[in-house]
Amino acid sequence: MTPGPDLWVFEHTEVPESMKGRGVGSELVRQALAHVRELGVAIEPVCTFTAAYIERHPEEADVVHPDYRWKVQ
Repeated sequence: MTPGPDLWVFEHTEVPESMKGRGVGSELVRQALAHVRELGVAIEPVCTFTAAYIERHPEEADVVHPDYRWKVQ
């Protein structure tokens, strides 16, 4: 599937160095996943941080496009 209005690619998650280790990245990903869920969009989790977050929170995997679920298992 090609990225477009129904498929977003999560390529990279970044937070300022001063905020690392404080849960900011996890909150960013959590909010982003909630947003795509609300819009009815699927994602491809290219970002390793996003994929790891979904692996730790499998209830979030519903937004991962079926072609890319292997990235979060």
